[in-house]
Parts: sequence; C-alpha cells; structure tokens
Amino acid sequence: MFALLASLAAAAPIDPTPVDGGVPLVVRVVDEHGHPVGTATVRHLQERVSHPVNARTGRWRGEGLYIDEQVVRFVPGTVVQFDVRAPGHLTTRMSYAVHAHRNVVTVALPAFDGVGVDALAEAEPVSLTPAALISTATAEDASSAADLAISLVAMGPDHADDALAWATEAMLRAQRTLSGPEFVEVMDRMYAVKALAAASEWQLAEVERITGRRTDTTDPRRAAATAAADWLDYARAAGTSADLAQTLCASASETLSRCL
Repeated sequence: MFALLASLAAAAPIDPTPVDGGVPLVVRVVDEHGHPVGTATVRHLQERVSHPVNARTGRWRGEGLYIDEQVVRFVPGTVVQFDVRAPGHLTTRMSYAVHAHRNVVTVALPAFDGVGVDALAEAEPVSLTPAALISTATAEDASSAADLAISLVAMGPDHADDALAWATEAMLRAQRTLSGPEFVEVMDRMYAVKALAAASEWQLAEVERITGRRTDTTDPRRAAATAAADWLDYARAAGTSADLAQTLCASASETLSRCL
C-alpha cells in the first residue's frame, strides 16, 4: 500500500479551494510514534498543487480534486495515489481505493535523519579539527577519505559541506590509485555521500522555510536533484543499486524525465 521515497517535500503551490459533492476521504499523517505531523502536505500524483493537513490533527479531508483543470469527485472504486510529505521526514506514496463509507487512511512518515547512511557503511563520529582530519585521512588513501566523508554526512546538514569536500577528495584519490571493483565501490559510495549531503541541506532549508527563516528553497532543492541525478547516472553505468538514487532524484527534480 505504501512505498517510501527518501526525500523531503518540494514546495508546490497550495490550492485552498476544496472540492465538494464526492465521497469524503481523510488522510491522517503521523510520525513513527503516532503523533500528528502538522506540517505535512498531501498531493495527488496528477495534481500541480499540494494540500496542507490540519496543523493540530495532521488530517486532510477531501471529496475530490482538480486534475488537468477538471473537477474529479471521489466515488466508490476511485483509486487515488498521493505523495504525503513533510519537512524532516521521508516522503510516502500511498495508493487507496475509495469505499462508500469510512475512508480514513493513516500514513506514518519515518524520520529523514540518517537515511541511506547505514547502506554506505558503519562509521564512527570524527573530530572536525584540521589535525584530526589530516590524521584520519592519509595523503593518498582513497578508502580513509571515503570513510571520513561517510562519517561527516552521518552527522547531519551542519557538516554537509565537509562531507562534500571529502567525497570529492576520495573520488580524486580513487581515480589516481584504484581500479576494478574497489574503484567502483569507492566512487559509488562517494556519489551517494554527495547526494545525501545535498538532500540534508535541502532538508534544513525546508525546515527554515516552515519556521519562517527563509522564503525560498529552490537552490538547495535543485542542488539535491543534480547530486541525486549524478549518482543515478553513475549507478546505472556501473551496475550498482540505483533505487535510493532514483527516489532522491524523483523527489527533488522539477520533472521526472531525468530520473526514469
């Protein structure tokens, strides 16, 4: 019923005009602990707008939608597909067949923190002093630079720039010193670090938008889309897993064509 998309929400325009005259459908959005997520939005896959949930209850209620400038009212048997998203959480895609009565769907949004990092490696936190960075990542060792980049991206958006810098350094070292499967592994992991670091910066920007500290998140969203698309291209060329790269790309991109 649900498919997770590792991402934050792109800020689509919000249409406040409800459609009435159809069968009511309620989407209830909660976090992993069952608490309402009052910053969530619900968007049908064919819509250009997002619908905010109630800030207190985490619920959105609708009887229909505007799709291609046409009113589509819910009737029994209507199958709807929504992306449900909120800053700080993974986006969830839901599919639901409308019944005649009691259409209440609960969607649990997992926290975004740390998504994808476990798939890269288990890395210990590192000191961010210059001396510690130099001693941890030796001059020509691509693997130690890669491990450091993974450690940094796991520490969140405050360390995203450092993670990006060390991922680039690890890739340069790999090009000079590695070949074969070891080269592919390091390169793929560093493309993943870059995509996750950019996604975490986008996450932070969306939180700042919600709290009124910024008004636009276009630049970090586009940076996240580009980094994810780069990872997706490499993963496909190298024959490594592309699932997370594709979902990050589709979530951040303005059009899906680059991610298909």
